[in-house]
Amino acid sequence: METEVKQSSDIVYRISAWVVANRKQLIIIAVVLAVAGVGASLYSWNSNRREAEANNALSELKPTPSKTGNGTPVAADAYLKVADAYTGTSASARARLLGAGALFESGKFKEAQSEFDKFLQENQESPLTSEAEMGVAASLEAQGKIQEATSKYKEFSDRHPGVSQAKSALARLYVEQNKPELAFKLYQDLMATRNNDTWTEEAQVQAAELLAKYPKLREPSPVTASQPPAMGLSSTNKAVTNLTIGKP
Repeated sequence: METEVKQSSDIVYRISAWVVANRKQLIIIAVVLAVAGVGASLYSWNSNRREAEANNALSELKPTPSKTGNGTPVAADAYLKVADAYTGTSASARARLLGAGALFESGKFKEAQSEFDKFLQENQESPLTSEAEMGVAASLEAQGKIQEATSKYKEFSDRHPGVSQAKSALARLYVEQNKPELAFKLYQDLMATRNNDTWTEEAQVQAAELLAKYPKLREPSPVTASQPPAMGLSSTNKAVTNLTIGKP
């Protein structure tokens, strides 16, 4: 079980670093453990035994050791084989996500999308659906299907407004579609959270770049202009102003 948790953490760290280097593509796959339900007597026994077998099969999948110490990642096919062999188990769900993530990391974005979609079809009540939904959106974006990806990120962000990764991805796509006002608003929202994470730091840089390219973004909206002036700048505007004019 510790191996599965470590695999999940490794994916998160690898993807987080990849996001910083590749702003046009985004995926965060944080695979967590799910608990199988317990039914009645014989069914429960059979179900638990199958779950245990599935967990064992998944735990046996480990990176191949190498002289560099990093090891060769587990192939997507190996994960998907476990997922198909033990459908209906929590281990199958985890294996499906790991397999989809492996496909994405290897550049097989269409296949990754298919596996993320399959996970959502098979595990509608799973607590891991958020990871799969983000995977679908990121896979669409990586395929160049910008409109579809934008729609998926927007739907996800509306349902989960606290997820920074989704807002960051959506803002990036708005910039690509020449919608700086929408992107700037999302970057402001991210900065207002004051979270010390990659996406908040990225938001500060991107907001400053947008202000430099579109100075009119500094102007208050009609709604804001009609309201009584606030005492001083908001914390968000201060952050952007400091970035753009070099104040400490």
